[in-house]
Amino acid sequence: MKTVLSQLESIQEVKNLKSLRDLQETALREADLRQQIATLSEHRNACHALESDGQVMKSIGADILWLAWIDRRQSELTVELAKLLARKETLKIKSRKDTGRHANIEELADKERERVKKHRARLDLERAIDVAQVVATYR
Repeated sequence: MKTVLSQLESIQEVKNLKSLRDLQETALREADLRQQIATLSEHRNACHALESDGQVMKSIGADILWLAWIDRRQSELTVELAKLLARKETLKIKSRKDTGRHANIEELADKERERVKKHRARLDLERAIDVAQVVATYR
């Protein structure tokens, strides 16, 4: 049967793992957003490089529309990245707290297991002494 402390340890371990998973997912999303922003910057640079060759795009105004779309999309991604970074800071704080709690509870549980182990060993020794005394009395 699990003790309350070991149940608490299990619960806190799950919370800690969830915090770490949330942080990992946030980091992956951050990397994805940064890559998308970098790709858009590359497209903008490529469009400027094609200005001399892109007479067809210029003549129909496609270059202006394309650059405007890139700017809008990059702005959207930058806002999303800023929100994500703010959320990431909150997750970091939560993760640090969960990790600390988990470590403290784990330490308490280890001490409790050690205390129970010593208590059982003492009881076993006392029983052995009692048995030895009973056997010695009947000899």
